[in-house]
Amino acid sequence: MKSHRRRVSSENRVSRRLAASRSAGSSLRERVAPFRRTIGTTGGLVVATTVNSATGFVFWWIAARQFPEAAVGLAGAAVSAMLLLSQFSVLGLGTALAGMIHRERRAASLAVTALLAAGGAGFVIGGILAAVSPLISDELAPIGATPWAVGLFAIGVSLTAISGVLDQVLVA
Repeated sequence: MKSHRRRVSSENRVSRRLAASRSAGSSLRERVAPFRRTIGTTGGLVVATTVNSATGFVFWWIAARQFPEAAVGLAGAAVSAMLLLSQFSVLGLGTALAGMIHRERRAASLAVTALLAAGGAGFVIGGILAAVSPLISDELAPIGATPWAVGLFAIGVSLTAISGVLDQVLVA
C-alpha cells in the first residue's frame, strides 16, 4: 500500500510540475526547470557514449595500421566474443537491481552479491568458450592455446560482465 501511495504521490508531483511549466507566460527556462536533473543525466550519458565511441574508433584505427590483419581480426573477434558472453553472464541482474536497489536497506550488500555472481558466471562461461575455441575454429585457436590465454579471456569476460552490472546499478 505504501509503495502505491509513493507512486501516486510521485505521479502527482510530476503532473503538478508539468502543469506549472505549461502556464501562460512562462519562459523556456522555467518550463525546463522541473526536468533539469533528467536533462543533465541524459546529457552525461550522451557525452560518455560519444567519448567511448571516439576512443574506440581511434584505438582500432591505430591497431589496423600498426599490426597484421590477422592479429587485428583475432583481437576484434575476441573483444566481440567477450561482449557477447558478458551479456549472457549478467544474468539479468543489472536490470533487476536497477528496479529494486533504491528500496533495499542493504543495497550495497545486494549490489556486491550481484557483481560477484555476474563476475563468476562470466569467468566460467568465458573459460568454457576459450577452452573449446580451438575446436570451433582454427582462427580462434590462439584464444585457447595456453592456460594463460584461457584465463586471460575468462577474466576479460568476467570484468566486462561486472562492469555491465555496475553500470546499471550506478545509473539506478
